[in-house]
Amino acid sequence: NENNNIPVINYNEISNKDCISCVNEQMYLEHIKYLEDNNYYTININDYYDYIRGYINIKDKAILLTTSKRDVVVDKLNKNNRIKLQVDNKKINFINSNRKPNNDINNLNRYNIKKTTSIETFKKMVNKEDVLDPYPFKRDANEQEIPVLNYHFFYDSTKGEGCGEDICLDTVKFRKQLDYLKENNYKTLTMEEFTEWMYGDIELPEKSVLITIDDGAMGTGKHNGNKLIPLLEEYNMKATLFLISGWWNVENYRSKNLDIQSHTFDMHNRGECGKGQVVCATEEKLLDDLNKSLQIVDNNNSFCFPFYQYSKESLNTVEKAGFKLSFIGGNTKAKRSDNKYMIPRYPVHESHTFEDFVNMLK
Repeated sequence: NENNNIPVINYNEISNKDCISCVNEQMYLEHIKYLEDNNYYTININDYYDYIRGYINIKDKAILLTTSKRDVVVDKLNKNNRIKLQVDNKKINFINSNRKPNNDINNLNRYNIKKTTSIETFKKMVNKEDVLDPYPFKRDANEQEIPVLNYHFFYDSTKGEGCGEDICLDTVKFRKQLDYLKENNYKTLTMEEFTEWMYGDIELPEKSVLITIDDGAMGTGKHNGNKLIPLLEEYNMKATLFLISGWWNVENYRSKNLDIQSHTFDMHNRGECGKGQVVCATEEKLLDDLNKSLQIVDNNNSFCFPFYQYSKESLNTVEKAGFKLSFIGGNTKAKRSDNKYMIPRYPVHESHTFEDFVNMLK
């Protein structure tokens, strides 16, 4: 009987960090208070699967709460509350609908809780109603493709500034691009969110984009023109700077809207082999440089290859250094099926039209 189906509600991660799929503890506690006040009780995963196979009966007011990650926060919440979270690493079908009678047992509909989920929507989930998601996931997450944009330098033509290189971008054009992202409800990702998505740990809204900036030169820091950070903060959008960390002080780039990742410590030059130093260097020399960079940048989520140049050996060394991802060029969108150390990006140049920019997102 479909009316007797047990609602399954998933929390990808309970954390106070800034990601679209994270739920803070206060929100979760509000949910379980509602469940307790209304006499709901939680069942475990094995009982749930026995129930839907018809092996056992379960009394009314049962609910299954799942999460894909077990950590100290989950353990604490389970210890201190009657309502329990079950850790389930199965791939979750985020349909925001209750289970249907014809659902494949290995591909069941579940509700998904995000930080944008209201308490009213949560109550509808408990009541087994279909709910609309204003920031929908792609139905088949494995087919999702996310554009990764790559910028370099910024200048302001309204102040009489210029650059002379195609990898520069006028802030007039950059502002128009940010307006488009805002007006069309794009989520600009942190590098942590993108990394977790690539590894299948979280799902992201269909309209997601990762903004990256290479080097740390003209207009990107507070010491060299300061064009990038004020615009990111004005629009409250996220971006990642791949910093040549041995060339400029990392403190020039600190902002809650800007992740700082590695673009080498001091290997953004041509090497003796005729290509970039990263390609020409021995494993020992490259590892030494990467470790110096890692002592400065925020974390080891990602690395960006200078000049978009790489080799099989340098890819292996970047992985050996502990980076989870690395980026190249490519002019195509990123997919989960991509080599995690050869993630493509769209370079955004001065010569690109606005229509070119829009097409990168489509």
